[in-house]
Amino acid sequence: MRRFVLVSTIYVCGTRTGDIPEAPLPEPPAFHNDYERSKWTAEQLVRGWASEGGTATIVRPAILIGDRTRGRSTRFNGIYVIARAAEILRRAADGDPRTDRHRIPLRLPGRGEATCQMVPVDWAAERLAEIATNPKARGLVHHLTNPDPPTHADVKAWLESYFDIGGGRFVEGCWPLKDPNPFEEAFYSLGQVVRDYFRSGLTFADRFHESGPRRGLVDRASFFRCLHYAQAHNWGRSPVEQPVPSSHRWVDPEWYFEDFLPRTIPTSSVARTHGLTTTVRFHIRPPDHVWVCRFRAGKLLSVHPANGEGESEFGYRVTGDAFSRIVTGQEPVQAAFFRGEAQIDGNVERALQMVPIMTQFLHEHPVRHAPTA
Repeated sequence: MRRFVLVSTIYVCGTRTGDIPEAPLPEPPAFHNDYERSKWTAEQLVRGWASEGGTATIVRPAILIGDRTRGRSTRFNGIYVIARAAEILRRAADGDPRTDRHRIPLRLPGRGEATCQMVPVDWAAERLAEIATNPKARGLVHHLTNPDPPTHADVKAWLESYFDIGGGRFVEGCWPLKDPNPFEEAFYSLGQVVRDYFRSGLTFADRFHESGPRRGLVDRASFFRCLHYAQAHNWGRSPVEQPVPSSHRWVDPEWYFEDFLPRTIPTSSVARTHGLTTTVRFHIRPPDHVWVCRFRAGKLLSVHPANGEGESEFGYRVTGDAFSRIVTGQEPVQAAFFRGEAQIDGNVERALQMVPIMTQFLHEHPVRHAPTA
C-alpha cells in the first residue's frame, strides 16, 4: 500500500483555542474526550507510516449532520445529543403546569457569538471523494468546514423554536455550575458533549473555501429537516430492537418496592437526607403497576400499591426493562430519560431534585440477587 486517506476530525485540536491550521499537530494538546485523543493518535500513526515512503492524506470533517435533501443520517450523536436534551426539557416542562416552557431557567456556559462548525454528511462525502481522487490533494491535511457557519446563538434559537421552549442564556464559566437548578442538572446529566458543546470558539483554515463564495451549508430549514428525520427514526433506535443487553436480569417491581426498599433505605444516604419530605409515585409498565412512597425527613414512612396514578407530589413512569437495568446498576437513571424510557409527571422541579438522591441510593445499593417476577 502506497497511499492512505485518514478521516479524522477538526476537533483533533482538543482544547486549543484560536485559529487551527490545515497542518499536522505534532504536539499533543489537552483533549475534551477520548474520541479527540484517538483521532490525534491515529494521525500520528499514519504520519509515522508515511515517513517510511507512503503518502498520507488527512481529512478532518466538521460535525456531521443529515443530508441536504431529507436530513437523513445513520448516526445521531454530537448536536443530536443537545437536541435530545432540549426535547427532555420540553417533556419535563409539559409535565408540570406550573412551569412556563418558554422561561426554563437554563444557563449555557459558552459564547453566543462563537461559531458552530457543522456540515451536511452528503456534502462531506462528496468533498472526501474529490480529495481522495485528486493527485494534487495527496499528502496534505484538509479541513471540511462550513464557510459561513451558524453561531451558537443561532443553534440555540433553532432548538428553542423547534421544540417550542425558551429561557436558555449564555454565561461565563463551565460545568459544574456552583448552584445548578434541577432543570440544569437534568440537561447536563446527558454527558460531557452537552457540557462542552457551546464552549469552543475556534476558527479553522480551509483552502477549499478561500477563493469561492462564502455560502452557508446549514440554515434553519435544513437544521429542522435533520431534527425531524431524527425524531421520525426514533433517534436511531429501531422500534423492534430491545435495548436490553443479553445479560439483563428482570427484577420484580413488587419485591423491590414492598421488600427491598423498606429493608434498605433506613441504612442508606436517603435516611440522612433530612430535607426529603414528599410523596412519590412510581409507575412501572409492564407490569403496569403503581407504587406510592411517602417520605418524611428522609424516613420512608410507607410504600403501598395504588390503583391508577395514586396521590403524590410527583411521579416517574418507567418501562419494566429500564427499571430492571437501573436498579441492578447496569445503567444510570439519566440513560432511561435520554432514551424516552422514563418520564416525569407532576412537579417537575421536585422530581428533578429527587434524581441525584435516587442516583446515590442506587450506587450504594444495587440489586445483586433478587427473586424474579
